[in-house]
Amino acid sequence: MPDDANNGKPRIHMAGRYVIASIIVSSCLLNSSCDWWRTRNYKFDKVSPNGTYRVKVNGSVKDEGDFAGHFTDQGELQILKGNEMIINTSWNYKDNWDPSFIDSNPIIDWVESNVLRMGTDISRQPFTNELTISNQTGEQLKYISINSHKNESFYAFDIAPGGSVTVRSSPGFDPSPIDKVSIGYSGETQSGKRFTGVLEQKQPENSIKLQITLNLKT
Repeated sequence: MPDDANNGKPRIHMAGRYVIASIIVSSCLLNSSCDWWRTRNYKFDKVSPNGTYRVKVNGSVKDEGDFAGHFTDQGELQILKGNEMIINTSWNYKDNWDPSFIDSNPIIDWVESNVLRMGTDISRQPFTNELTISNQTGEQLKYISINSHKNESFYAFDIAPGGSVTVRSSPGFDPSPIDKVSIGYSGETQSGKRFTGVLEQKQPENSIKLQITLNLKT
């Protein structure tokens, strides 16, 4: 009877409260899941062609949702030889300028049985640099890490004394006329000797042969 007396207004008020409650609940659920919607996970796990080495990458990129376009990238890179951990590095940083790890390294692949390349796709480039790593240290190299430029790196393992490996590298051209190839590298011999260095050479207009020669004075 009170419904009729008030022209059904109580029912409208009740329906309105249900609608408001539904909006509040939906909003809460949406907010609680925002992190999920803004987070991009990436995972990579691949064994080398000869089955000796294995690379694993796990990470996530979270869009911070601000007007500046910040994101937080955190992850871990592991390279193993059997059960032995050779490389174990992690990162956790916030940025809005440089790309995330996975955007800088969409290609992670074993280019030789003992050489891993990370970077962009160079399969369609008309020419590439040829990079040779020569071991003249007199002992086995446990590993060498090479940063050829911003979006390309290599890891080479177990290079015998007097041995070498050659890989194709992106030219990474810069339009500046004084542009130079600048390659940073570091690593460790089997006996535990650590080394680091930089190779610099003027960048030509087409492909170039580069060589990193490691000796006991490195």
